[in-house]
Amino acid sequence: MKNKKSNLLIFAIVVVATAMLAMACSGVSEEGGSNKQSKGSGTTTTESTTDQAEKKSPTTVTKANIYNKKNLVIDVDKFDDANTAIWFHFENKSNANWTIYASAYSINGIMTNNNMFDLDCEVAKAKKANAKLELDTDFMQDMGMKEIEFVDIKFQVVDSDQYNSFYTDVIRIKTNKFQGKKVVKKGSEIYNKKGIKIDYLQGEGDKYQFAVTNTTGKYMVFDVKNITVNDFTSSETDFDLISIPLFDKQQNIVTLDLSQGFLTDNNIDKVQTIEFTLDVTPNDDFMKAYKTGVAKLTLK
Repeated sequence: MKNKKSNLLIFAIVVVATAMLAMACSGVSEEGGSNKQSKGSGTTTTESTTDQAEKKSPTTVTKANIYNKKNLVIDVDKFDDANTAIWFHFENKSNANWTIYASAYSINGIMTNNNMFDLDCEVAKAKKANAKLELDTDFMQDMGMKEIEFVDIKFQVVDSDQYNSFYTDVIRIKTNKFQGKKVVKKGSEIYNKKGIKIDYLQGEGDKYQFAVTNTTGKYMVFDVKNITVNDFTSSETDFDLISIPLFDKQQNIVTLDLSQGFLTDNNIDKVQTIEFTLDVTPNDDFMKAYKTGVAKLTLK
């Protein structure tokens, strides 16, 4: 009997000890799990909070007619937030087959230097078509833009059979974010005559950035010409510096990308001066094209 009681006592002690050990292990496990979940939850909360902070309200446009001339009717239809795009409805009332391009457009007052094929839409004679223009979000990021307040756009309409063409006026499309403000890049002024101002923004090595501002009262297209560095003239052709569009009262940010070969060939270790001119064509009228004076940047 004594042995039986002893065995029972030993068994009870083992059970209690096992239970206490299990509770201790369970406590450690729960505490560790709790910490881990808290971390994950914290990260998730942070991400969620960050997402909410960065999440912007949807951008919209009001459906409306924005152009009705020369047998062409253009309506702005909607803003596609998922693709950062504007949808247009085109109606061709002529007897010709047309192809319509986005010749040039700006966002918040800065030209995008877009490819005209960003919007490439065929509209048969007496027919209609829908097409979208996807806006350049990389450009917006480079320019420090967080919202699209307005888009100005100029369309080119080409007769697909006769290859005649015409341009629309510059058309403004306002979004629900419109506050009447535009982005203006300011720097060191190096030229300012007859409504054309050029500011030096930044640069080093072989890349230098300038803001060209148009207050001539006219739409214009310009080429950057006669580029010299430390009095050595560059004869290389940079197609990014040809046929640059610029709406009135807006800016185009131009980058001079000097080739290392040019700098090396002319023993230029440090860029001290940069000079250039602009060949300007106002309102697509080549008969009234003109040249600006020399814009000169002197670096310390």
